[in-house]
Amino acid sequence: MAEHIRHVALTDERMPALASLFSRVFKRPFDPEDLRHKYDTSFLGIGGLARMAVDGDQPIASTGILPQRFTSNNQQLLGAQVCDLAALPEVRGTGLHDRLLAEALNIARERGVDFFFTLPNDQAHRALDRHGFSWLPRMRGFKIPVATVPLGRLARRIPLLHRLHLSIASKILNQSRVSDGIRNSHAANGALCVDYSRSYLHSKRRRPSAVINAGGAAAWVAADSALEIGDLDSTGIDDLAPALGTLMRMARNIGCSSLLFQCTVKTKLERALSHQFTGFDSWPVGVLRCRPDVTVEDLRLNFGDLDTF
Repeated sequence: MAEHIRHVALTDERMPALASLFSRVFKRPFDPEDLRHKYDTSFLGIGGLARMAVDGDQPIASTGILPQRFTSNNQQLLGAQVCDLAALPEVRGTGLHDRLLAEALNIARERGVDFFFTLPNDQAHRALDRHGFSWLPRMRGFKIPVATVPLGRLARRIPLLHRLHLSIASKILNQSRVSDGIRNSHAANGALCVDYSRSYLHSKRRRPSAVINAGGAAAWVAADSALEIGDLDSTGIDDLAPALGTLMRMARNIGCSSLLFQCTVKTKLERALSHQFTGFDSWPVGVLRCRPDVTVEDLRLNFGDLDTF
């Protein structure tokens, strides 16, 4: 590694630099405060796992590591999502990003991470292959249209509408909130799944979100251009129609032009949605165990588990 290039921990004061790097790589603006909130895992008592490469004072590459508490058959595990793999074009293919990723994974292992998971784009997929990740079936997405004025979509381009949409969404979701917590819908089956503690759900409030009663089913939702369904506990529910009806009315009132689900395949919710709607292949799911006894094949993810939710 060249002497002027350093690997540094991704601390709060480096979030403006990370936002600048992301803007250059992904060709859109990023808010340093939003990134600071995203990477604040202090509620877990563990943080500082993400790494950034800098050339002098200029950020040139990043590797995000977001720890999350998981349960599996009442056993607590520490998982971590590998995300935000970004590098400027001029350093791609030099091996720098591979070294940064290897360093971040090793630091996380030393800090007690039991396994990694990731939902990468195609370019990052190839990098993760080189570090031993194996691949589970892709998640399955469902985008269900909602007839409404698409305020959420328009708000992405017009700042005044963005503030109005946030205000409307926050008001409606706060009025509909029934709880500060929800049990992960996969927990009852003993699957390897994220522990939805109140602290975890609170850490996800970068956008208007709430746990609501959707036709008798607990639903964790967030408002953007779509009404995104973080989780829907359909345990004991044979007919999704009441839940979908409630969610569609809420989306219509907020100005979200669709409901958006991201499901692990062959789960109850994915099968129920597949009977009614045409889905699409969504994110690939990569896993890497740090301990041989971790059954990563039992991993079940919801939309709310993704770093983008």
